Amino acid sequence: ILCAPYDKFITFNQPTRQYIEERYKQIFPEGARILGVSVRGTIYNSTQHLPGHPDQPTVGKLLQAIHIHMKDWDMTHLFFACELETIVDEVRKEFGESLLVLPRERYTREPQINDNPLYEPSHRYQTNLDYVTEMVLLSRCNSLLAAYSGGVRIAVIWNGGSYEHMEIME
Repeated sequence: ILCAPYDKFITFNQPTRQYIEERYKQIFPEGARILGVSVRGTIYNSTQHLPGHPDQPTVGKLLQAIHIHMKDWDMTHLFFACELETIVDEVRKEFGESLLVLPRERYTREPQINDNPLYEPSHRYQTNLDYVTEMVLLSRCNSLLAAYSGGVRIAVIWNGGSYEHMEIME
């Protein structure tokens, strides 16, 4: 995918760049071969299809695909981006020490339209900063396994065609 020129249109201010770089250094082990994995866990999941939004894989299909690609693509770690804590916990149980995640506030249950705690005024800035950080970190992985979302699209653009392997689950 040749989207690298678009990267020049998106710049971060100094505090955002610093936040992202600090998280990158804290989370990604030096020399690790990292599989980036991203799925939407809340209202975009496969149990509540929204017209016009991509379906997401079941957790079972996701775990199976991660196992296959970790082995076939010779990855030592996986960086997992998901906003729903229950899915992060399932991946953590399966992959243990090889799992890398951004420590951040996540949903503990599916939010309702008028009850979205991560986007209340007191949380909105940090929620968005952490989401952007996850997508930048996803773009820095060696390979990518993900379901379509707006964030995944921007991670692919930021990666500029450098992924060794890439599979978008549909």
